[in-house]
Amino acid sequence: MMQLTDPNWWAISLEPRDQIPGGGKLDTAGFKAVDAVEVTAGAAAISATSIPITAATGGSGSGDTLIPSNTTITFGGAKFATLTAAFKKGDTTMTVAPLAVAIAAADKATYFGMGVIPVPSGILVGRTQADIDTNGMFKLATAANIATLVEVYLTAFSQPDLSRTNDITLTRPGFVVKQNRLPGWTTLDAAVQAKIRQVYTCTIGV
Repeated sequence: MMQLTDPNWWAISLEPRDQIPGGGKLDTAGFKAVDAVEVTAGAAAISATSIPITAATGGSGSGDTLIPSNTTITFGGAKFATLTAAFKKGDTTMTVAPLAVAIAAADKATYFGMGVIPVPSGILVGRTQADIDTNGMFKLATAANIATLVEVYLTAFSQPDLSRTNDITLTRPGFVVKQNRLPGWTTLDAAVQAKIRQVYTCTIGV
């Protein structure tokens, strides 16, 4: 995996000795395509054929369509909705097949997209003991799973498209890291931040 410039969270140059031999495989769960879209719904009753949409974020396609027709999304649990017309930029209503389950105001759904799935360098990934025992894939470290991860690493390089290859290079513990330059540092869960500080030598970069 080639990268022409050093990521700005490296406090020193990353040498081969700073990488975990063999790297790892990364689970795609938790990662979104560049054209992924999250929508927030208004209330819609059973059998309704339209859903009010109060907010839509994401999407990077060149056209107006955010979510194609015939796409099925879920607003949580069994709250499935199948679009019968494309949901486009600026739309405030989503046209769907009759709903089998009512949707509540503020329910959210994500269209995960069909584009490339980029993975930045400097994100924390890890495995549980069960993953290690079965040589399983690495997962994105989150507030929900950080307590269960017994092996964690920062990704050393960016991965342009996780849907094409899920091979990743892993940074050896103890490497010197500019913590404030890590992707999304200020919004990372406190437990994830604490794990990074525990595993790596952290400093503040300018």
